Amino acid sequence: MAEFPGFGRQCNFGDCRLLDFLPIRCDACKKDFCASHYSYDAHCCQSSYKKDVQVPVCPLCSKPIPVARGERPDKPVSDHIDSNCKSNPALALKGKIYTYNCSQRNCRKRELNRIDCRLAALHRSNRRYKDESVKREPSNSSSAVQQHTEDEALAQALQNLLNNSDDYMTMEERDKAIAEELQRKEYQQQLQRVPANSNHERCTIS
Repeated sequence: MAEFPGFGRQCNFGDCRLLDFLPIRCDACKKDFCASHYSYDAHCCQSSYKKDVQVPVCPLCSKPIPVARGERPDKPVSDHIDSNCKSNPALALKGKIYTYNCSQRNCRKRELNRIDCRLAALHRSNRRYKDESVKREPSNSSSAVQQHTEDEALAQALQNLLNNSDDYMTMEERDKAIAEELQRKEYQQQLQRVPANSNHERCTIS
């Protein structure tokens, strides 16, 4: 009987390695397999999705979703559920997610997260809105400047007190002097808050 050493191919599946004279080449991974392992599932083909021409179906609305050849269906199905799915669960989910309405006039945009200014991100950078916000709160800025000036004056007074104090002054005496200075400044600030025409016998709450 004649031998043909260069004839046939060995199966590429795991430990099979069977010499097959009529091997079958997988059209996805381009490897040779025997009759028992040539199918995609039999040799666990990693490239079978390239040849899978089945159209995925949406699990919610049962609508077929077009997918390009060689593309995994996960992302197209997810995009369909997020944007184009008309099923009741998907529509209910959209209503629960985008629940914050924009307060800008004639704007119907809904936001995923709530913004404190209650305007959509499109209107937050609007110059007109910013100018109105600045004009709406002039008193707060002036009071902040006044408070900042009073704090600077108090800090300067405490620093002068420490610089002019005797080097041999104890910590207890320094603390007492600082407490007296703080009390004096607080008393002066209270007098400034009292109106000129008010009765000094009455207490005022700031």
